[in-house]
Amino acid sequence: MEQGYYDVLIVGSGLAALTTALSLPKDCQILLMCKGKIADASSRFAQGGIAAVMAPTDSIEAHMTDTFIAGAGLCDPHTTEQIIRHGADAIAWLRDLAVPFSATEQGLHLTKEGGHSRRRICHVADYTGQSVMECLWVQMQSCPNIHVLEWCFVTDILTAYNAKTKKVHCQGVVCLMNHQSKKYYADKVVLATGGLGQIYQYTTAPEVCTGDGIAMAYRAGCRIVNAEFVQFHPTGFDDGMAQTALISEAVRGEGGRLINAQGERFMSNYDDRLELAPRDIVARSITQEMQRTAQGVFLDISHQSDAFIKLHFPKIYQSCLAKGVDMTKQPIPVTPVQHYFCGGVLTDASGRSDVVGLYCLGEMAYTGLHGANRLASNSLLECLVMGQNAAKSLQESLINWVSRDVLPNWSIQTQKQLNLVSSAPLDVAQIKRLMQQYLGVMRRQDDVAKTVELLAGALAELSTQNLTTQSQIEQLNLTTCAYLVAKASLDRAHSIGCHHWAEDGLDLIAPNRLPKAG
Repeated sequence: MEQGYYDVLIVGSGLAALTTALSLPKDCQILLMCKGKIADASSRFAQGGIAAVMAPTDSIEAHMTDTFIAGAGLCDPHTTEQIIRHGADAIAWLRDLAVPFSATEQGLHLTKEGGHSRRRICHVADYTGQSVMECLWVQMQSCPNIHVLEWCFVTDILTAYNAKTKKVHCQGVVCLMNHQSKKYYADKVVLATGGLGQIYQYTTAPEVCTGDGIAMAYRAGCRIVNAEFVQFHPTGFDDGMAQTALISEAVRGEGGRLINAQGERFMSNYDDRLELAPRDIVARSITQEMQRTAQGVFLDISHQSDAFIKLHFPKIYQSCLAKGVDMTKQPIPVTPVQHYFCGGVLTDASGRSDVVGLYCLGEMAYTGLHGANRLASNSLLECLVMGQNAAKSLQESLINWVSRDVLPNWSIQTQKQLNLVSSAPLDVAQIKRLMQQYLGVMRRQDDVAKTVELLAGALAELSTQNLTTQSQIEQLNLTTCAYLVAKASLDRAHSIGCHHWAEDGLDLIAPNRLPKAG
């Protein structure tokens, strides 16, 4: 693939990226740039499904209410309604592409997850992401206008200040391929690079999720919103592995019970919604129960029939079996684990950022849908609707590009000179340990303040260096994202959503660091 000019550059290979590419006109020349293989995307690992109003007993208003409750009121009403209102259309689009959603004789099988007041999760058993992505990849094979470039590590956005518009304009990207720096040009670039899970020791995110898009957009001058809101999935498989297997929210939606090492259900001590409370509440409840008992916590669905479990959760059943746990007969050891970045690069309802021509989509973007905490299965919905919205906007002129306003109570991080003396850079392992210990499910202000100081000094030093290799630039990106999360956490003095200050006297024990129950 020669360097050159394209109509649109898309950086990423997840659901938002592929939806955008497939929704653009067939005469639009698109370059899809993948950090690794095209299959290396978080979307492929999504188990639960896609939240959409499909049942006659459901409504747009009910879905919005659930989203606002989970998001602790920090959701954007306009964007939330716009995305939710197009949920049924998004499902119809996927069905037209032959996605084999689970169904009954009455129609689509809709499951229920934490925070939802209705059954509204469209799914393909417990491997929705894998099935959806496979269908989209097949569709792409028939699109000669979509050129795929694998093993291409995009390092920065090419920008220029336009004196006429008095704005920064996007001109393309810089990337590393085979250790060589290359440039690809387009005045319209879509970043859909996923989240920043690799700033933590324990995460469900693939290894490629080093916050590259977030850090690039930040360096280009985009605002980063609500970075303090990092969602921890309540039920990662508790085996101490850095790449943690996920036990879908749908297991609890279909009757799974959280129990402690004594076999006692405990959620009634923390929330009236029990196992189906929003994720931030369940994650904190599990953490507190583990601290209270100094033992592990388990998810038990063995009271359901073998046939029911194997029908609804075939992949999870096999995954647990490979780890020595038969979920049809015994409870699954679980622990909260970093899963999703609820903050991100500020965008409007079409994915437009502060830089003219630069679109940001998916987990790295902040539309206002997730607020202070993401409602289960709203993320794939957001990828689909925002990808199609972006495709429409990409066909329009850039002349009327306007940066969106922020809502009250949203926290904003902007690029500025760090007012600290440079210190020694932190290696990736040090960053992961810091974030895991001090920026987890519950936080302490003194610890976070020290973390901010360390990260700011390390970032100031890295920013002065000539970084030329992928590992060096990933270290810069991880340091940048960790700093943004820590600084935003310190700036928000009260607990809300995913961001929770620990009470005095409560010990902080990192997930996966507790003694296993005998």
